[in-house]
Amino acid sequence: IMTMWKTLLKKLKSIVVSLRKKRKGLKNFAPHFHLSLQSGSDSVLKKMNRHYTRADFIKSVELIRKYYKDAGITTDIIVGFPTESEEDFLQTIDLCNTVKFSDIHPFTFSPRSGTVAYKMKDLSGQIKKERLNQLLEIKERLKLNFAQLQVGKTLDFLFEENKDGTYDRYDEVQTEKCYSKRQIISLLERCGFELISVYGSLDKSN
Repeated sequence: IMTMWKTLLKKLKSIVVSLRKKRKGLKNFAPHFHLSLQSGSDSVLKKMNRHYTRADFIKSVELIRKYYKDAGITTDIIVGFPTESEEDFLQTIDLCNTVKFSDIHPFTFSPRSGTVAYKMKDLSGQIKKERLNQLLEIKERLKLNFAQLQVGKTLDFLFEENKDGTYDRYDEVQTEKCYSKRQIISLLERCGFELISVYGSLDKSN
């Protein structure tokens, strides 16, 4: 397993370095990376049959930020896995705060037929709900912190639709009209528990 992970880490480095070298010629590339964590506890990761540790995950993040210092890094996390203790959950929270994700996609564990976990004793719905709510609060705080770091910066913008799109770190923005690639100066205007929006003006000099 360790050999497998080291091989994957080398491949990730190769990809990141290649993107870094070619970025100026890539019109549809933004430094946004999605790394699925699932859990910050080595014990839970092992029970999930994930072939990596929290240390491995952190190394991957450090590798990306070595070449993309301000990269947006998002993740998926499952709370309430059958063997997840309170200490396991706290380790997940600790890793979130360490990595400083730009966004988190949290889910509660649900048994799936055919998996090893399907036969395990499920945690109570109340515990799952409480842990999910805690993670949602952390998600919003980290997302807000990341948005605040963009204030005053000029960023490349990638439009997806006529009015809505994503700027170069995968955050939702709104503009009056759809343009081709432009530069925007991000200005944080509105944030809340359920929605964080970054608004900016178009720099038409480019």
